[in-house]
Amino acid sequence: MRGGTTRGLRLRSFTASEKVSVVHMAEEVGNREAGRRFDISEACIRDWKKKLNQLMGTNADRRAFRRRSSAVKEMEDDNG
Repeated sequence: MRGGTTRGLRLRSFTASEKVSVVHMAEEVGNREAGRRFDISEACIRDWKKKLNQLMGTNADRRAFRRRSSAVKEMEDDNG
């Protein structure tokens, strides 16, 4: 890790409205191109596309759905 980065990538967080904007751009130009324009991985964009309805229904300024909660992880581990 160098200077607060992981594998050379800076960790960032995005508001729900920023994520929705990126998803709309990706729908127009594709995930790869939107990823290049916003410097975001295609995997993030794919994940945000799956969560689009949730993102649109939450507070636009919320830094929404940034990580899995420990309760969800524990439930998944218990279910095997």
